[in-house]
Amino acid sequence: MPTYTPPAHAHQLYLNQLALYLRDSRLIHARWATYSHEHRDPDTGRPDDDVAYNRRQAQRDSDLLSAFGTVYYHADTLADAAQQQLDQLPDSEQTRHFAGQLRQLRTSTQQLYAVHRRWIDHRDALPDGPGGTAHEALLTESYAEARPHLDRWADHGQAVLDINALAREQSGPHTAPLAATREDQLNAAPATPPPAPRAASPTGRIR
Repeated sequence: MPTYTPPAHAHQLYLNQLALYLRDSRLIHARWATYSHEHRDPDTGRPDDDVAYNRRQAQRDSDLLSAFGTVYYHADTLADAAQQQLDQLPDSEQTRHFAGQLRQLRTSTQQLYAVHRRWIDHRDALPDGPGGTAHEALLTESYAEARPHLDRWADHGQAVLDINALAREQSGPHTAPLAATREDQLNAAPATPPPAPRAASPTGRIR
């Protein structure tokens, strides 16, 4: 099955959203590192307050998922577009490294979609509905399950931006690597997004 190729303007938007996630994920992890350092015993590593520490850890995971929200809708498209660009670049140690990173990103994207499907199934089966204790516990569990895949995007997502930069360099500074005419851009239908998390509430939590 052929992969969806976004029009050039949409692809640039997706890249910008990814760049924002890479920035925000660094900030979220930096804040967590500071909190963790300040609220654990330096000798044993044990939290000063287990309940508060676990709550703050869950908030970190929630913040990461919320930060990834816009990227989530197009993560598979970004990885596919990067692969198309990579296939047009000369083979080298660098491009082979990028290929490995893209494989990890595609795997993580599918795992994130699976996490969300499980969340929907389990949420609909809850006896106490939204806002109850079981609902909150399920949210925390889903955030924690998603975090390794979000971290992989934080670790390897820069490859998508770097591949795009190389593709532009190869094709010339005024040529979009994913060529699309003006008519293509106006008429192309957007990719159908996968099941996605709902918009974050003011607390940053995705319900």
